[in-house]
Amino acid sequence: MDQITILMAVYNPDKEWFKEQLSSLNQQTYPKVKLLICNDASPDISEKELEEFIDKYVDNIQWKLISNIENKGSTKTFERLTLEADGDYFAYCDQDDIWNKDKLYKELKYLKSNKACMVCCNADAIDTVGKILTKSYMCITDAEKEKIENNTIWKELLIRNCFWGCTMLISSDSARNSLPFCKNMYHDHYLALYASIQGRICFVDKALMQYRIHGDNQTGFLKDANDKKSYIKNRILPLRARYEMLLKKQLPEEYKAEIENVLKWVKSREEYAQGKWSRVFDMLRTGININLKTTMFEIMTLWLPERLWKWQIEWLKQNKGK
Repeated sequence: MDQITILMAVYNPDKEWFKEQLSSLNQQTYPKVKLLICNDASPDISEKELEEFIDKYVDNIQWKLISNIENKGSTKTFERLTLEADGDYFAYCDQDDIWNKDKLYKELKYLKSNKACMVCCNADAIDTVGKILTKSYMCITDAEKEKIENNTIWKELLIRNCFWGCTMLISSDSARNSLPFCKNMYHDHYLALYASIQGRICFVDKALMQYRIHGDNQTGFLKDANDKKSYIKNRILPLRARYEMLLKKQLPEEYKAEIENVLKWVKSREEYAQGKWSRVFDMLRTGININLKTTMFEIMTLWLPERLWKWQIEWLKQNKGK
């Protein structure tokens, strides 16, 4: 029987949420599960306290706690977990969600039936007290489902992520072969992209877990873009290093050609953001088939005065989904 190892990164966990997550892992119906937890140098809880807490709520599966000497952030912590874990499959895990008892069992069954190397499931969104906010919160469009089915979702993943790490189950070979993780990409985005290039990924459109929404979630709509400077710093400037690193990976030529095209688009966006307005034509020429929405957004707004930029960002955040 294949072994599934759950990889969990922990940093200053809320004890009530952490208890609920640990309890849900402990109750998994799949019979061969291990749990590897990495404490990312949490300042407010000692390693001994963590061990005692975990031991209190996890008694049905084997577990181990390791610790970073200094804070590395979630991506580097998950990279270490991937490097040090054993097992046939890895399930990436946050510290504050709740998994259905049959999450791992159903995901592995679906992965094998589709001869895939990675599977993701949907999730219900819950609030801080566990009340369901939205059923099947992960919005995978029909177009994206078709790309998953046709094994062309990798082109979408070059530009944006549509999967969450906490929903993932991936073959350990695929995860290990992806190391080191790509700079300036969250671990889930990178793993989904790498898996979609190296093999087949699939999606279970059923909520097999509950994803907790709170103020400390790492991702969110334009969360890291409060002004023009932060948008350029967080949404444009890191991209060049990302795609340059991807080009150094051992990838088939057809994938490298597409990455090189995306890199040209990124460079034109970078120069346009720095005030080289003539780069607008290069942005349009490359961006029209890559991400027209982002291209037009930046062409129409990056020249705006700071005050107008902030106003439009706040308006977009408040009206998202309306």
